[in-house]
Amino acid sequence: MKIIALKPCNFGGNKFFIGDEVPEELVKNPNEQKKRGVIAISEDGESIPMAQVTAKVSEMKFPVVIHSDNEDLTVEVTQEEMNVFFDVLQIPVSKTEDKQKVSVLIQSIESLDLLIMLDALDGRKFVKEEAEKRADAITPDKQDSETPEPNVDDTDEKEPEGTPDDEQGGDE
Repeated sequence: MKIIALKPCNFGGNKFFIGDEVPEELVKNPNEQKKRGVIAISEDGESIPMAQVTAKVSEMKFPVVIHSDNEDLTVEVTQEEMNVFFDVLQIPVSKTEDKQKVSVLIQSIESLDLLIMLDALDGRKFVKEEAEKRADAITPDKQDSETPEPNVDDTDEKEPEGTPDDEQGGDE
């Protein structure tokens, strides 16, 4: 029996990555691990289709923790999305033609997590604006309709609160 890791895993204190062969004696319950998609098992010398292994790699998402003053946020991106992130970081935005390249890259993004990562980690104003525009474009309208309601409520609350403060200030 041959066991191949389909996901990064740990057996018997040893780390295995996608495509690594795992010694049979380290896996306590191989059938359960196979059901979970952690490993692939080949019996009696049959080969494991590499498409099965490489498909898992392209689907794999990497957690990225973004630290802020308020709280930490974890986003998950694929390897391809990570490549787009670094492509955007490497293009300067001082020239119009470079801005156009960055804009085209950002407009091709379908992952809200990647847009959040760009907005949080790339300090350039142009990139932040483009990421926000794209996020608005791919975010369902339902969230957009909720945005004005708090603004209306905030405005209504501010007027009554402001009036008593002004009156109290005038009395003192």
